[in-house]
Amino acid sequence: MQKIRIKLALKFVAFVLVLCICVGAVNGVMKPKFYFNNEWPTTNTFLDFYELEKDSVDVLFLGSSHCINAFNPQVLYDEYGITSYNLASPQQNALLSYYWLEEALKYQSPKVVVLETFTFHYYKEDYVYNDMNCSEESARKAMDFMRLSPLKVRAAFDIQRYDPTQDALSYIFTNIRYHTRWKDLSEDDFSRAEMVEHGGIKGYSVHDGVNSSKKDVTFKAEDSVNAEEEPIVRVTDEYLEKIVNLCEENGIQLILTCVPYGESIGRYKSVKNYADSKNIPFYDFNEESLYKEVKYNAKRNGYNHVDYSGAEKLTSYIGGVIAEKYGVAPRKDSSFEKTREVYNHKVNNTLLSKTTDINKYLDLVNDSKYSVVMFAPFYERGQYLGGSLTKKLQSLGFKTDFVTLQRGAHYIGINDGKDVIEKVSVKDYSYSNSFHDGRLILKYSIDTSLYDLYSFEFGDLNYSEIGSTPGFKIIVYDNDDKKIIDKIYVDTSSKELPITRW
Repeated sequence: MQKIRIKLALKFVAFVLVLCICVGAVNGVMKPKFYFNNEWPTTNTFLDFYELEKDSVDVLFLGSSHCINAFNPQVLYDEYGITSYNLASPQQNALLSYYWLEEALKYQSPKVVVLETFTFHYYKEDYVYNDMNCSEESARKAMDFMRLSPLKVRAAFDIQRYDPTQDALSYIFTNIRYHTRWKDLSEDDFSRAEMVEHGGIKGYSVHDGVNSSKKDVTFKAEDSVNAEEEPIVRVTDEYLEKIVNLCEENGIQLILTCVPYGESIGRYKSVKNYADSKNIPFYDFNEESLYKEVKYNAKRNGYNHVDYSGAEKLTSYIGGVIAEKYGVAPRKDSSFEKTREVYNHKVNNTLLSKTTDINKYLDLVNDSKYSVVMFAPFYERGQYLGGSLTKKLQSLGFKTDFVTLQRGAHYIGINDGKDVIEKVSVKDYSYSNSFHDGRLILKYSIDTSLYDLYSFEFGDLNYSEIGSTPGFKIIVYDNDDKKIIDKIYVDTSSKELPITRW
């Protein structure tokens, strides 16, 4: 009888273990993923953090999406040799910042924490508020990939306390929230190891925040004397105090900062008064003297979500403060060699999307990280397509001489970063091929039975057009990000060889 009981108990334990493994696996698959190929790559941000060598980070950045784009650990390392990590996430409020700081301290011993202040106040005027001052989607982006522990359980119940419409248990057993997502599963849901292996830029994300219509909006610190404070929201009141105490307990220097976004002087005043009362340094880049000191420009560097050049200015300034005032010394970390490559590629993507000079454009796409598809149905050379442009195209691996290519021919060329394929014919035809282990399908067809029609399918792009125009079209697919990043038409009938994006 005793043996039977032991056997039954062992079977029960084995069943529970198998059940837990299955539930864990399902939870992992069903959670939405936001990898490095996403505008806000929070999945990589938090999973990459757990891959860091223990006690390898001297500076942590925390805050909202403003912080994600503004502070670049790669720039901080390249300029000062300071190791850092950006743990910011969209709409990250003080509650989420606090719990990620507490989680981070299990693995790292930072000397400085830089906390960005945008969500200290109401998120924005047209937002449907809860006391979290943060959407459920954003809270989940911050919490879904935190490792399960008593700390995460506490965080889940605190989120529910501030927003009773949310279920704390669904943060622990995420399938409660995402069980209907099976219809939306994609390749990313089954490629976690590959995406984490690739990695992001230590939490930073390159953003094209430039808007040429933006104007510089600043204020002078002395004007705040007579300004009315804008109150800090309740969740900030509670958790900012916890962040301050946690930093003091661990001998961490806390710095508050605000990035350029046209902040009101009332918001500045409330944060400045709090910072002064706690003897915490506060660097607000909306304040006129600091704005000018870093030579910031809204049209060139972006507002709210700054572009990479704006991030370089803000990071460089904060890095100087950290190095000079708080004595954080440089150290070697080989992991930054890998992230430098990722960062440079993301910057290249940004430059590519803005380039209007075809020669510079072709230089930028001459990189094995891109697949380049070029097509010219019903070929019309255009009087300004000469030998120099043909040589540029041939530098991409295409052999066709576009100066002598027969008028009316149908051309397509593909360089997938490894091999080059070209097809040209004066007759109707259909062409198809797959790339990247069958994950990317291309179809191209010419049909003149009724009209001069061509159609083109490439990944998610489905395009067709009647007739011809002088020149050619180019599609650029990022082999790293696994998506189309640009589509241009080059008009060779115009002397300027203008680029039009379509």
